[in-house]
Amino acid sequence: MQNVFKIHDVAFYQTSLPLDAQIEQDFSYCLPSKLDRASTVRKQEYIAGRYCVFSAAKQLSTEIINIENAITREPVWPKGLAGSISHSKNLAISCLASSENYLSLGIDAEDFIQSHVAEEILSTVANFEEATYIKELNDQSALTILFSAKEALYKALFPLCRCFIDFKEVKLLSLDLIKKTFELELNSEQKELAKFLGKFNGSFRIENQTVVTLITIPKDKYAYS
Repeated sequence: MQNVFKIHDVAFYQTSLPLDAQIEQDFSYCLPSKLDRASTVRKQEYIAGRYCVFSAAKQLSTEIINIENAITREPVWPKGLAGSISHSKNLAISCLASSENYLSLGIDAEDFIQSHVAEEILSTVANFEEATYIKELNDQSALTILFSAKEALYKALFPLCRCFIDFKEVKLLSLDLIKKTFELELNSEQKELAKFLGKFNGSFRIENQTVVTLITIPKDKYAYS
């Protein structure tokens, strides 16, 4: 597994779960008091996410010691940075970039959705047209990519709109399993989302039965007054 990599001007770092015991000990100071009674797995996921952020920051010649959480639980990124954190059962990953180039980033990691729960998840995540398209692709990863892509868009947009986005408000326009790219479209009647309606391009990678999707919101995508 390649732990550190960079795509254009976005820096990534990932690590396997369960987390190495030494890393867990060294970065245990990151745990907020509200997680004191959390399970060992939850604590490891949290520490691993922060560890990935600190490691990704080094690629941008930046040092981050800790990251606070907003009341709505998402990370509060240091001035000058945009970022995102995610984890699956087997992987934690983070990405970081300069806020001079990006308003927001959204990354999501999901283990392959198993066949015995696929139909239930498909009906929740997809409309009829999307569900038909996913079934026609006949690829084990397709549903997981769809689910993860919509999660990545939500994570990218939430810091900007501060509202919930339902799966059915996001439509899959295309999915290229060869180029590992996708396109989504946001359609919503929520007034908080009016400024963000339209198309979003994303990319994905697959590693050890885990899908990682990424959506970036460029700095110049929206004109702020």
